[in-house]
Amino acid sequence: MLLVLGLACRSQRDSPLASAIPPDAALVGSLDPPALRRSPAYRELPPAVLALLDSYPSASRLALAWSPNTVLTLAEGAFEQPPPGAVLAGPRLAISGSEGAVGAAAARFRAHAKAASPILDYAARWFPDAAAWIVARGNIVLPVSGNAANLNRLLRDLDYAGIGLHLNEPARLNLHATGATAEAARRFEESLRAFLSLVAMGEARHPGTASLLESARIERSGREVRLVLTAPADRIVGLLTAIAR
Repeated sequence: MLLVLGLACRSQRDSPLASAIPPDAALVGSLDPPALRRSPAYRELPPAVLALLDSYPSASRLALAWSPNTVLTLAEGAFEQPPPGAVLAGPRLAISGSEGAVGAAAARFRAHAKAASPILDYAARWFPDAAAWIVARGNIVLPVSGNAANLNRLLRDLDYAGIGLHLNEPARLNLHATGATAEAARRFEESLRAFLSLVAMGEARHPGTASLLESARIERSGREVRLVLTAPADRIVGLLTAIAR
């Protein structure tokens, strides 16, 4: 689920829930439920994402903040009652997770703390108008398996990496990564190309997915690596689901 989560932005820092995100979060993803429900690809989303959206039917925005010891789910919306398993930090913010982490997030929100996660800065810089995004710090180990386990190797020697999803037709998937050095960025580019080739080989029975991967445009400049893929929304969502398997 971590791979396919991502969140819309007015500006990431303008959202009421931004101040509740832990400053030391290793990964932040967020969802814009109204935009996702309007998309023709909505029913193609992975079951875990659909279940999350169904759990917060009145949410206008959802976010997931992960670190090796903590997972927080934050929901912005007009809540008359707390969603199941969540507590209300205010009339428009519901938080669920471990008791200590929820308490700390609620305290930051109630104190109107300045959003302090550098991940939000990265998302605001590279995915300012995305309908969905997810950003991770480099050199972390994500709790994923299958194809997605290769992401941990890709994250080595990076400062940050993220993806942004634009749901207008044709939809667009952007990936942006910042290497610790220019050489690290070069290695990431090579590893990314190899990873996509392996996924394409694994999807040989689905020629549409393989051809979609081959159409991705990858560029590198200094420490920055960018991938851009344009296609119908349902095909991009299907590709993300295939990679997450």
